[in-house]
Amino acid sequence: MSERVPGQGTSPTSGPAGAPSLSPSSSPSPYRSDRRRRPARWALALTAAGVAAAALAATVLGTADAPAAPPAHAVSPGRVTDASAARGDARPGGHQGRDRHEQADGRAGGATGSLSGAGLERRRPLQIMPLGDSITFGVGSSTRSGYRGVLFGSLRADLAVDFVGSRRSGDFADLDNEGHPGALIRRIAQDAAASVPVRHPDVILLHAGTNDMNRGNPATAPAHLAALVDQLHADAPGATLVVATLVPARTAALRARIAVYNAEVRRIVQQRAAAGRRILLADMGALTPADLMDKLHPHDAGYAKMATAWHAALGAAAAKGWLADSDPSQGS
Repeated sequence: MSERVPGQGTSPTSGPAGAPSLSPSSSPSPYRSDRRRRPARWALALTAAGVAAAALAATVLGTADAPAAPPAHAVSPGRVTDASAARGDARPGGHQGRDRHEQADGRAGGATGSLSGAGLERRRPLQIMPLGDSITFGVGSSTRSGYRGVLFGSLRADLAVDFVGSRRSGDFADLDNEGHPGALIRRIAQDAAASVPVRHPDVILLHAGTNDMNRGNPATAPAHLAALVDQLHADAPGATLVVATLVPARTAALRARIAVYNAEVRRIVQQRAAAGRRILLADMGALTPADLMDKLHPHDAGYAKMATAWHAALGAAAAKGWLADSDPSQGS
């Protein structure tokens, strides 16, 4: 497994003796960020193609609204690019780093198709919080961009997005995330409690539970996930929550535990969708053990498949009108 990299509001976690767990780092993380952003007005016209493919590729459930506070980077009418591009950054997080990453990951923009949503117009970028453990952080990918680099490249073909979070990792235009290597679900909940109310994401992408399957208690993991989902809805009542099934593992025993857990993930999402929450599922079933670089973490091609699943779920959310501007103070 990967190293636990402490970030803002985090502390290292360790597993039982003999388990393949993460060893904490004693040095402060270089991936911290607390960027403040200014709202930018803009209008967005989305293409009409892609809704059918997106709806077929994701299981859609739920209901709520969206909040936020974003970066300033208006370009031409109906178009907004990332803040690094607007500043002309040449650092690894700027255009040059992003272009290298997209080429390495197989043309990010074309890999996942386009979003489409009738009447979807936004005055500010869509704030997305990638939330989870080392897979969210990007461990296993060649640039530590994980699925985020590919997803960012594909989403920005249709709308302006702003990734938010207390951590930074990767090599593309927007490195912010809330990925905490080594964290069990309960630890992710603590980190989210410190970050979500401050950053007001419009969308939360949650992939959590891999460490619970690997070295935690698989029997209690579904209850902890359900509590985290409820916490996120309470802390960001206007946000759209996308919950992913776990990617597979290399060993048969781990895969069996993950299969049981994934069934519970679907049940948790379905129950809250039926209660009228803005929540949907991102099914990672397209990934196989061949998409992993080690026991647990995807390689670049595996992360590209994850990006496709996230993108499809967001396309379905857009088709429901869930990604349009709303009053951040209002819930569903």
